[in-house]
Amino acid sequence: MRLPFHALGGHRDRIWERFTEDREPSRSRETTRLCHIDESLWDALQDAAFRRSARIQLVAVYFEAAEQIALCANLKIPEPTTEAIATIKRNAAEYKKSLAKGRSARFRSDVLTGYKFTCALTDYRMNTDSEHLVEAAHIHKHSESGDNDPRNGLALTRDAHWMFDRGLWTVDCQDGVYVVRVAEGRFEDESPIGRSLMQHQGGLLYLPETQGLRPDPKRLSWHRSSVFVGLR
Repeated sequence: MRLPFHALGGHRDRIWERFTEDREPSRSRETTRLCHIDESLWDALQDAAFRRSARIQLVAVYFEAAEQIALCANLKIPEPTTEAIATIKRNAAEYKKSLAKGRSARFRSDVLTGYKFTCALTDYRMNTDSEHLVEAAHIHKHSESGDNDPRNGLALTRDAHWMFDRGLWTVDCQDGVYVVRVAEGRFEDESPIGRSLMQHQGGLLYLPETQGLRPDPKRLSWHRSSVFVGLR
């Protein structure tokens, strides 16, 4: 793990030993860069049923009720049956807000990890220790569709996302081949290094290896007919 939680090496919740980058014991979250997990716990974590049980337990113990609802939606696990959650459910607006937060986080996680934090248009990837450049973009506008299925998403850099939302480029999918179409003649761009949206015309979209995360042709068809400003 690149940035393990420092607190999970503390006396109360210890599941691993904390170390600095030089592999010396770390006593501060500012210096914690590495961890060593107990071998027996590591072995247990290889079991899917154990991981699911651990998620349920951690969510129930460490998070407030509204956060529990969001996390359960994110992780696709059952909500704890507590009075605190029952109280939130009686307030439909608050419950829907928590669900939406969790589903949005799930969408973002599924899309970005599925594309390995790589832009579907440019194949460009940049990560720091704590951030990444790409965003999870909706193909069919979330404000209209409410659709957080990862097949309604693309990982895009901020500029590619902006251009996609304005219909300056789209994707044509035929027989499983995803081809970029650019709205030629509908914009002007200039770059001292010759970078242009037009260079992607006819190129292939960068896709996740997992078939179930690849963009849905029907949702792409909606984008071509409803958002793309080029010839249709």
